[in-house]
Amino acid sequence: MAMQGDRQEALLDLAVRTLEDVISNKVSANTLPAALQSHPEFVDLHEKLAAIRGFISALASGDLSQSMRVKGFLSGGLRTFQANLRHLTWQTQMIAGGDFTQRVDFMGDFSAAFNSMTKKLAKATAELKESETRYRLLAENVLDVIWVIDLAGRFTYVSPSVDRLLDCTQEEIIGRTIEEVLSFASFRALCVKLRQFSADEEAVGQGHIFELEHFKKDGRVLWIEVSVSVLRDDDGKMAGIVSVARDISKRRKAERMLQMAYDLQRKSDFFNDLINGNISINNKDAVATAKKWGIDLTVPFFCCLIDLGDKELFEKDKINHLDLQQKKRYINNLLSKSREYVVWDIRDAIGVLVQAGCALDISDADMRTAAQIREKVSLYTSDLIVTMGVSDMHRGPDSLKKGYQEARSAIISAKCQGEKGGGIYYYRDIGLYQLLAAYDKKEHAAEYVQKMIGPLIKYDREKGASLLLTLDIILQSSSLKEAAQKIFLHHKTLVFRKQRIEKILGASIDQFETKLALAAAIKMHKLLGNPVNN
Repeated sequence: MAMQGDRQEALLDLAVRTLEDVISNKVSANTLPAALQSHPEFVDLHEKLAAIRGFISALASGDLSQSMRVKGFLSGGLRTFQANLRHLTWQTQMIAGGDFTQRVDFMGDFSAAFNSMTKKLAKATAELKESETRYRLLAENVLDVIWVIDLAGRFTYVSPSVDRLLDCTQEEIIGRTIEEVLSFASFRALCVKLRQFSADEEAVGQGHIFELEHFKKDGRVLWIEVSVSVLRDDDGKMAGIVSVARDISKRRKAERMLQMAYDLQRKSDFFNDLINGNISINNKDAVATAKKWGIDLTVPFFCCLIDLGDKELFEKDKINHLDLQQKKRYINNLLSKSREYVVWDIRDAIGVLVQAGCALDISDADMRTAAQIREKVSLYTSDLIVTMGVSDMHRGPDSLKKGYQEARSAIISAKCQGEKGGGIYYYRDIGLYQLLAAYDKKEHAAEYVQKMIGPLIKYDREKGASLLLTLDIILQSSSLKEAAQKIFLHHKTLVFRKQRIEKILGASIDQFETKLALAAAIKMHKLLGNPVNN
């Protein structure tokens, strides 16, 4: 009996160790001890525990594909846990696809943590989507263009607004290099800066602004302002650049116009001061300054003055006067673009100095240059009368004032002779007006006019007559008959008017000397700015 009891105790001890091996050891024996194989109930129990062990091991390694054939409470719980894990896997996949409504409620604290994570992901994703939408709207609708360039100088991104700026689509820009779209000078300047970025760690994090020439789709050049910042990788190394570009063509044009206006004002002040005697003509600096502005006063030159109409007429209408000043500014800018002559602004005219050859006489080529200047002006001022006076040829800084006065005298001569259609008038062709112009706006000139024809001027003013005009026609005609035809009067009527004129003046106008003196007085009266046709 004692031996049988010892044998059963040993067999029980073997069974416990065998089951413990299944439960506790990482690797259990594949076969049962021979002493236990004769007990079917124990073999069945061992097989069930081994199956549960294999199932648990598969779950622990993440394998949810195993099936559980063993029935019972423990195996049922494991199957339920496997099903929940499978569902959790599906839920995770749904969350990865953007479905943040998934919730877990079967794993206690894990469920709470999982659900909290899901809510936070939903919130972060919504904020990210809102941010993406906001920045997409900004990128698509902002007038400025945003682009990204890699280290090879190739566009990897460009915002849709590139269509408005450069008339190109995103697809036509992405993949191209900056060398293809920038002018050579702009490309070279940008490359220099990019090399500095690579070498200077401090410069990498700073924003830099460039003004670059960018080619549009049709080949035209567009000035753009580009704000450049460097993109860095996780190691802090330069990975590319991101830029914001905007059209500055209008600003560049305004700056250029402002600079041109400033230069024109400085140039005009200089030449006007030189003409008015505010700068010494012996001053070497004056000669050097004139040369800087494009005219060498030590070699032959001639002066042109451009008159755009009767100043008094424009002053009557403020709008027209302002329009005239605007056209003057445009003409100044237009003519200033040429290197063949120098343009400056005068209060009531435009001055042009033309550098000639070595000859001291106006040549055919010089006359063609003057004609070209007037043609340029007339193309823009078709609604105005353009009168141009041209001086003789001069040399030396002391001759500038003389050239200016000659050109002005030519214009005054044209107006005094009733020329109303504009044209080019040369000082050399104005005859007696060369002499009379020397007395223009001088006190003794006014005194001479008053002495010779003053009573006639007074009579016309008081009586509303036009005897001064009649006298002017008589003096310009070879006979009274010709004069009568010019003013559409009967011969006898003109004879009567002639007698009245002689009585008012107290002198006969049949004498040659008297005719010459009266003609000179009338011309001088015109030079003083007084009409005779009222």
